Amino acid sequence: MPEQIDADLRQGAKAAAAAAAVGAAVGVARAIATRAEHATRRPEPKRQPEPEDEQEQVEEHEPEQEPEQEPEQEQPQQQQQQREPVKGDSAGTLRRITETARSLLQELSGADVEAVTALDRTPDGWRVTLEAVEVRRIPDSTDVLATYDVELDGDGDLVRYERRRRYSRAQSDHGDAR
Repeated sequence: MPEQIDADLRQGAKAAAAAAAVGAAVGVARAIATRAEHATRRPEPKRQPEPEDEQEQVEEHEPEQEPEQEPEQEQPQQQQQQREPVKGDSAGTLRRITETARSLLQELSGADVEAVTALDRTPDGWRVTLEAVEVRRIPDSTDVLATYDVELDGDGDLVRYERRRRYSRAQSDHGDAR
């Protein structure tokens, strides 16, 4: 009977971990969609003076030519500060990218992928960070896990993958330890 309870607890813990992973993936997708929505909103353009207004300003300030040149010098600085808006992707695309990364990592390393912990767009495609079980042990808290980065191009083809970190499941995270 206690063995059945332990098995039920393990099964429940696995189900909870799977649900947390799905929740995290949905959260990432929502965050990316929200960020993309904010990035596509553009501020209203500044009102350009009409030709009549310019003539009046020139007539009033003919001796002073320098103030008109200063805004032109500031424009390149403003353009440098403004970033190119990032185009968002649909939840279906994000799901496809994460599933492709998961299956490629499982196929190449043989490790069981437990969670997608990050999804980043790169200039050439995507970087997906995955947590995988490399060695299963009893008890589960002594399993050896690893963090992998999988990079895919825009079509979802593998560009590279790298194991960044290896640790036991019971080990706490102390920041970005590379």
